[in-house]
Amino acid sequence: MAVPRSRILDLVKTQCRIFATTFNPQRLRLGNKILRQRLRGPALAAYYPRKTVSFRDLQDTYKPLGLETFDEGQDDREEAIQIAKLRGKGRPKKKRTAAVLLIASSLPESALAHLLQVHRSLYKVLLPSLYQRHVRDNRLQLGLFWSVATGNEAAVNHFLHYGANVNACIGIIPIRRASISFQPWFSVQTPLSIAANIGNNMIVDLLLKHGANVDGFPSPGWGTTQPAVLDALLSGHESTVRLLLMHKSPIQKPNMELGGLVNCAIAKGEISLLKLLVEFGADLNIPWQGAYPLNRSVSSPKLSTEIVRFLLDNGADIGLTNGNPGILLDQAIHGTIGTLRLLLDRGVTYPPDRFEQWFETWVGRCTLETVHLFLEYGYAPNLETLSIVVRAQRGDILQLFIDRGVDLNMKGTRGLTLLHEAVLRCIPPEPPVRMVGRAAVCRRPGRENLVRKIEPVLQRVSPTCMNDNVEEDAPEKIVRCLVRGGADLNALDANGRTPLALAREFHLAIQQILIDGEGI
Repeated sequence: MAVPRSRILDLVKTQCRIFATTFNPQRLRLGNKILRQRLRGPALAAYYPRKTVSFRDLQDTYKPLGLETFDEGQDDREEAIQIAKLRGKGRPKKKRTAAVLLIASSLPESALAHLLQVHRSLYKVLLPSLYQRHVRDNRLQLGLFWSVATGNEAAVNHFLHYGANVNACIGIIPIRRASISFQPWFSVQTPLSIAANIGNNMIVDLLLKHGANVDGFPSPGWGTTQPAVLDALLSGHESTVRLLLMHKSPIQKPNMELGGLVNCAIAKGEISLLKLLVEFGADLNIPWQGAYPLNRSVSSPKLSTEIVRFLLDNGADIGLTNGNPGILLDQAIHGTIGTLRLLLDRGVTYPPDRFEQWFETWVGRCTLETVHLFLEYGYAPNLETLSIVVRAQRGDILQLFIDRGVDLNMKGTRGLTLLHEAVLRCIPPEPPVRMVGRAAVCRRPGRENLVRKIEPVLQRVSPTCMNDNVEEDAPEKIVRCLVRGGADLNALDANGRTPLALAREFHLAIQQILIDGEGI
């Protein structure tokens, strides 16, 4: 049978009156023993069937852990008056304090939690011993971490005052088990990294004044921590980043995530953070794992062109990033059209002898707008490019080339025209060969510390240069497009066959299209 809450509070109030009205050590110990036995009995189990009262409950109940902030209710005032009458006048205050501490030293934190809930005036007396006990007995310093994560500045100050380690470390498992709205970025957390993550500048400043380490450092049993400024930057707290940089936080180091703050700010797409980093002297030309910040920014389809423009306007060297001729275009083709246009405007291009081969590699996957952009900058497609477009069954690009006046009757090595190739593409394919085994997959090296994916903020981006899910046109549509564009129906290949002869041999439906085309 469950014991009502009022009964439990009566038990605790009884013990309150024992040490408030008497100073007999023997009676105090007896009362303390009775209370502990009753709290361990079915009463406590009935009241807290799924939860153990801990020091964290004290923080939640008495936030922000300062007696002067509490407003006692009418019941508390009446109880205080009654207890004052019971203990009488003239009792020495030191003896009362000693009696309270004598009982508190042997009570568990769960019992103290109940005790303080019904007798708040004891809180000021018990405060030092509570913090000292928790700092001494709790190896993980959980109280300090929970106080930081919940924004309890007063509690953080108390913990540090009573000897808590300002550079303590904790893993993500205890954090994820706790019911707090905090999502870490890295597998090892310090109080400073948690405060930076939530953007609490008051707690960050408090921790820095007590000697918090702004650099990443090795921690026995946990691994190497990341600088707290990374947590602030990835969470988008610009003011916290500024505060930490003013305290000499590192900007770029090889062992930092993505090589430092510049690449992380690019990954987030935060141009305001990039401006802040440049203000503090960040170098935009430091490579990490063989790539420069400009390389990473031009290849992302989720980043605004303004990020690339800012890098170019603030010292990003195209000559360094474009060390291999055309490498920036290789990367930009995976990004947006706006970024590709910006690079072309800034003079980035492929060597003429290699541009044709490069464009032929990607033209089958490019969007129509991307091809139109290259035509604006003077590109003239050759026969191989047109053949790739026909084989890729990209009717939209083929029609764009026809509108620009390309010669559809050019012949390849075997004397095949585009119409020959289009007819051959209409031949039903053979059943695919089933491949046995598994192809090798290139995987990105795993990250040791990062436990969340870095996603860019929402921003206005231009269309992408390529579309891997583009719909192919039917081969018959490609043939019609060539016939309407003026392809020679009587052109002969190296074997003396016309497109119509190929159609009669392989595909009757195409034959009818060509016959109808002769009357156009």
